[in-house]
Amino acid sequence: MPPHHRHPATRPGLLVLALALFAGGLILIYNATTHPWRYDSPELMLAGAYSGLALAVLFVALHALAWVLREHHRWTRKPD
Repeated sequence: MPPHHRHPATRPGLLVLALALFAGGLILIYNATTHPWRYDSPELMLAGAYSGLALAVLFVALHALAWVLREHHRWTRKPD
C-alpha cells in the first residue's frame, strides 16, 4: 500500500513524536526534582512534564487501540 494511503497509526513519525514527548517529560521531571533551586517555578515544570507524559501515553494508547480494532475487523470479516 502506498505510504499516503496508510492509516495514521502506522506512520512511524507520529510514534517518534510521542516518544520524544515522553522523553522530554522525563527529562523535565528529573531536572525539576533534582535541581529545583535552578528554576523559578519547578512546580510549573512538573505540571508541564506530567501533562506531556499523559499526552504521550494517551497518544500511543489510542494508536494501539486503532490498530487492534482494525486487525480485529480484518480477522472477523466474513469472506465475500
